[in-house]
Amino acid sequence: MSLNSIWLAQEGEIGLLAVRLRQGTASQEEMTLAADLIEGKIKPRRPTKSKSWANYRRAAHYQIAEYVKLLKEINPKWQRKRIIGEIAKEYRLSKSKIYDVLKDFDDKTLTQISQLPRGFIPPK
Repeated sequence: MSLNSIWLAQEGEIGLLAVRLRQGTASQEEMTLAADLIEGKIKPRRPTKSKSWANYRRAAHYQIAEYVKLLKEINPKWQRKRIIGEIAKEYRLSKSKIYDVLKDFDDKTLTQISQLPRGFIPPK
């Protein structure tokens, strides 16, 4: 829930974040994000035509990042650019798009997501 509320707040939908703050169940990261939004240090992205599309896109990016991580583990001798090339062919995306995805979902972020409570599913 924490990750979902952060993602939605960054997309301009702050409802879930507000509910979690009012209930006192917000994580430290959520409280920091809320403070940054209030102070104007960061601004949410403009809402897309459909919020469900934004969640679908984020879930697809998460899947691509997980696939990169898996290929690194399976083929430790492969260079990063070879892995990116293979994934670009598989998903029919440009290599630059794959690199952009990996900016949002680096190894540290993927590790944090994998440590979330069992049963949590990132938004799709």
